[in-house]
Amino acid sequence: IAVTPISEAGELVQTVGAELDRKYYERVLSLRFDKGTDKNIKIVYSPQHGTGSIPVRYVLKEAGYDVIAVESQCIPDPNFSCTRNPNPEMPEAYDEAIRLLTENNADLAIATDPDCDRLGVVVNDGGKTVLLTGNQSGAIILYYILNRRKELGRIPENAVMFTTVVTSVLGEKIAEDFGVSVEKTLTGFKFIGEKIRLHEEAADKTFV
Repeated sequence: IAVTPISEAGELVQTVGAELDRKYYERVLSLRFDKGTDKNIKIVYSPQHGTGSIPVRYVLKEAGYDVIAVESQCIPDPNFSCTRNPNPEMPEAYDEAIRLLTENNADLAIATDPDCDRLGVVVNDGGKTVLLTGNQSGAIILYYILNRRKELGRIPENAVMFTTVVTSVLGEKIAEDFGVSVEKTLTGFKFIGEKIRLHEEAADKTFV
C-alpha cells in the first residue's frame, strides 16, 4: 500500500471551508419545530475531546440555549486525557459534566463520543443526576417529534418510523399510538438509509 505524506498530497486533499459549515448549521437549525426556546435552559456539554466541540456548541447556542462547556474535554486529544471514559454510554464519562451541572444548577448534561455520532444525556431530576439510556432518550425524542407533528397537523396518513432489531419496543408503542407504522431493520444507518431509499422510490410513504 502506497502512503502519500499529507505535505505532498497537493490537490488530493481539499479543505472544507466555512461556507459548507454554515450551510450545515442552517440545515440543522431549520429542523426545529419551535424557533424560540426557553432561554433559561442550561445545558452542560462535553465532546469528549472529539469532533463535536465546535458544531454542537454553535448550534445549541444559536438555538438559544445557555451552554456550559466542559472546557478540559473540548481540546482535541487522541489520548482522551481529561476523561475517564470517552464513551457517553458510560457513567464515568460524566465526572466533569456532572460537577459543572451541579455547580451551575443546569438542567441537563450532554456528551457526544469523539466521532460525534453517539449521544448520552444526564438529567437534573430535582438535584439528583440520572443518566438516561439510549432507549430512554430515543423514546423521548420520538414522542416529542410525533407529538409536535400531531399538534401542527403534520403527521401524514402513510407515515412510517424505522427502528432496528436491537432497539427497545417502546418506540414502536409510541409510534403506533400516533398511528405511525413501524418497520425494523438491522443495526446501522446503511440499513435504515436503504429502507428510506426504497420507500422514496415507491413514493408511497412519508417519513417522520
